[in-house]
Amino acid sequence: MKKKLFSIVACGLLVFVLAGCGNKKEEESSNNKVDTKEETYSIKDNKTFYFTVNGKTFKAGDKISDLEKAGFSLKEKSKTTTIPKNRYLLAQAVVDKDGNEVFSVIPINMTNDTIKAQDATIGGIEIGNYNTSKVSEATKALKFEVVGGLKLGDSVEDIHKVLGEEDFKYEKEATTIAAYTTYKYSSGYKGYEFIVDDSGKVSQIHWNNYSYNE
Repeated sequence: MKKKLFSIVACGLLVFVLAGCGNKKEEESSNNKVDTKEETYSIKDNKTFYFTVNGKTFKAGDKISDLEKAGFSLKEKSKTTTIPKNRYLLAQAVVDKDGNEVFSVIPINMTNDTIKAQDATIGGIEIGNYNTSKVSEATKALKFEVVGGLKLGDSVEDIHKVLGEEDFKYEKEATTIAAYTTYKYSSGYKGYEFIVDDSGKVSQIHWNNYSYNE
């Protein structure tokens, strides 16, 4: 009788131990799973409007003067250009330490006073050209990325992985300049625009966000 009771107890313990090991393996397997789902970004989200250049990140609403921390600044003649309250300028060239024009920013004045472009905030950016062959070597040398790591030289597929299908597509046939295709994403006063040249590569990136404070 004692032997029979001992056998029952031993079997019960063995089942418990095996069950515990099984749960542990399942838990480890679950913890080791890698989430391969690609992240997509909403054009309605203000967090989508940023850029990283040479390791420094700037977003819509940051001061243009902050670019100096990364070794960039507006061209001298643009710094003192005045902007009336609640207005913005067209894209203004940004130069590196060597004076090379490498990208552009859109200065915006969200204050109730007239201010200089140097004291304005970033309302948008533009980098590149309608064709990769027209992009300067100084610009190509930059480590410049926007939302989701998108950069010059990427493909349409790369754009779609980050932002999904475009809201508008415009194909420009070759005339005096090479053919290119524009992919646009927009929501109210904010949007992205990518130009893909005839080689199938992103040759220009533009974004603007005039409502980042909402």
